[in-house]
Amino acid sequence: MGNWCGSCFGVSANSSNITPDAGTVRRQMLEAAEQRQENQQNRGIKNQDKIKRMQQKAVDIERLEFEYAIAARNRPVLKWTPN
Repeated sequence: MGNWCGSCFGVSANSSNITPDAGTVRRQMLEAAEQRQENQQNRGIKNQDKIKRMQQKAVDIERLEFEYAIAARNRPVLKWTPN
């Protein structure tokens, strides 16, 4: 009774032992790793759009400060003299 054969139930022994090829396994592992990384980055952040806006604003401010610093070097310095 303990000797059950898979072919008796219409299931071949080869079909139950099929493993995906290396490319498929690699792709699945890559997708899982990307999903874990994304979850880790978003951990604790309630409003992700707000964070993106704040980061973009910081980049814009830094760029403007750099442009103003360059422009200030090329501009003559105004001197105040009392009359």
